[in-house]
Amino acid sequence: MHKNEQTFLAPFMALRKSIAHYISRIVPPADVEDIVQDTYVKLCSIEDKDPTKYNKSFLYTMAKNLALDHVKKADNKLTDKVEDESEFHVEDSDKLYNEAVTNEKFAHFCKVVQQMPSQSRKIFVLRKVYGFSQKEIAEQLDISVNTVSNQLVNGMKQFSKLEQSFATETNPVDQQVKRGG
Repeated sequence: MHKNEQTFLAPFMALRKSIAHYISRIVPPADVEDIVQDTYVKLCSIEDKDPTKYNKSFLYTMAKNLALDHVKKADNKLTDKVEDESEFHVEDSDKLYNEAVTNEKFAHFCKVVQQMPSQSRKIFVLRKVYGFSQKEIAEQLDISVNTVSNQLVNGMKQFSKLEQSFATETNPVDQQVKRGG
């Protein structure tokens, strides 16, 4: 991490616990750490790393907006009405199709994860697949929680890049259509 980037991320690291406490009033406890991590990832993705532009209020607002988006998504899942009872009747062919799509997505996920560096892959899988907390991962791998946090952010960035390149390799026709080709 460059010195400018460390300076840029320092306020977040100092406020991390406070942000988690603030977010805990908005989302269920199980989702707090995910929202804090999403806030960190979003902060890392900001192009202009000038620390004078992003103050404490900015960090809290970003975290709150991510938490509210998370709650909104969860509410939409719970409040979607069924307009017609026929939506409950699923034919066997639909089940087979859905299972095939699910298996294909999982295979894609596995191929992308396999391309990640070993340490990032371990941490990413323990967090995203098995749901371990950062503290549990740190204890299991005998590393610091800060290392887990940094590796997790790097792993999420790597996953994103690898998934995009993998999608381009496996669906060249879709990519041509998106580019207008």
